[in-house]
Amino acid sequence: MVVGRGGYRFQNWAQTYGSNPELYFQPTSVEEIKEILDLARQRSKRVKTVGGGHSPSDIACGDDFMVRMDKMNKILKIDKDAKQVMVQAGVLLSDLNKELDKCGLALSNLGAVSEVAAAGVIGTGTHNTGIHHGILSTQVVALTLMTASGEILECSQSENPEIFQAARLHLGCLGVILSVTLQCKSSFNLQETHFSSSLQEVLDNLDNHLKSSEYFRFFWFPHTDKVSVFYQDPTDKPPSSKSNWFWDYFVGYYLLEFLLWIRLDFIVFYLMGNKRRYIIYTYSLFTGFLHIFRVCGWCAGVFLGAPPYIEGVFLGAPPYIQGVWVSF
Repeated sequence: MVVGRGGYRFQNWAQTYGSNPELYFQPTSVEEIKEILDLARQRSKRVKTVGGGHSPSDIACGDDFMVRMDKMNKILKIDKDAKQVMVQAGVLLSDLNKELDKCGLALSNLGAVSEVAAAGVIGTGTHNTGIHHGILSTQVVALTLMTASGEILECSQSENPEIFQAARLHLGCLGVILSVTLQCKSSFNLQETHFSSSLQEVLDNLDNHLKSSEYFRFFWFPHTDKVSVFYQDPTDKPPSSKSNWFWDYFVGYYLLEFLLWIRLDFIVFYLMGNKRRYIIYTYSLFTGFLHIFRVCGWCAGVFLGAPPYIEGVFLGAPPYIQGVWVSF
């Protein structure tokens, strides 16, 4: 029998939202999930499921029952011929990426953060870059869903197609996702080219930028005209990195984080304008940040008066601010 825990405090990753559910569950099987839903019906309680908790909204917060899927995190099947993988809903993409790489496979597109669960990624419409790539949900070819009544539905383009389309961006409304089957491709490396530009230049030449790289994105630093542009394109070259430990880690991360911690009133950022190239494994490049952008984004809010979470800045940019990430 599954047992819920009281007194649990949930907070999302950014610690902007939280809640105190009456009972907190971490099921390990489909049978336990059904028990939880049965109990919720008996007590007239709402059920919220949560994965990695990375959504910057309060979508996972609730006062009744909370179900965390982190113990249902197995990779159920890898089909190398079809280049597909079936996983339990709670598997983290950081773990999945490593296993796929061992099999010579990779997801064609990933979000900025890899510590997210498979069901949560599709449920919240997670996206990355590239005008030829859809959001991560478009890589889902099948899924299994348990409804509030305890019924299990197999969903795909050919089976329960309308529910399948809705469940690929479910927002936690349709039931509990049990498993997800994702379409993969052969593993590949990306070469990243990074350079500085101005916001006006990027906007004036947006079409050219979009056509110049398979995965294009840029960071805008609020209250300035500065942007950092990133091109990422497939390459046959082996992984390499020209990152500078002193600038990218010591100054760009540790020093600035320390200055934030002691709440200095004045910080000067020097953004280097040199062009740099990196070649790295697909899943590392998609999910890796230069630490300096992460800290600069927070500083913009703390020291320049900009809101630390800006929603809808330029074409629906993610509402967490890392600079401000604008991707296509």
